[in-house]
Amino acid sequence: MYKFPVNGFDSKGNPLYSTASMEVFANVGHGAYSMKWVQETDMYLVSNNLENMTAVDIWENWSSPSRSKVRSVTIKPSLAGGQARQLTADKDYFYIVYIMDGGPDSKANQEKSVFIK
Repeated sequence: MYKFPVNGFDSKGNPLYSTASMEVFANVGHGAYSMKWVQETDMYLVSNNLENMTAVDIWENWSSPSRSKVRSVTIKPSLAGGQARQLTADKDYFYIVYIMDGGPDSKANQEKSVFIK
C-alpha cells in the first residue's frame, strides 16, 4: 500500500498528487482489494482477492508505524451460490458480502452478508 501526500491544490481547490512523492505506507503481503478501517479500535481489515476472496487479514494499531497483523481468517470463497466480493466491519464484527447471481427478482443480483467475530 502506498501513501500519496498532497502536493498542494490546483486553481479549483482539487488536491495535487505525484508519484514522485509516493511513500510505501504498509506491506500487507498481497494485493489490497476490499479494505476497511475501524476507527474505534484502530483496526484495519484487508482481503486478498477481488473476485474470489479467500482470506481477510486483520491488523491492529493501524495508525502507528508499529502496526502488526494479528491474524488471517480463511473464508469460503463461495457460499450458498454466491461469491465473496466485499468486506466491511464495525468495532465488534467483520462482515463478508456474498454476491448472488440470478436471484428470484428477475435476474437481479442479491447480497448475503455473513458476520464473523
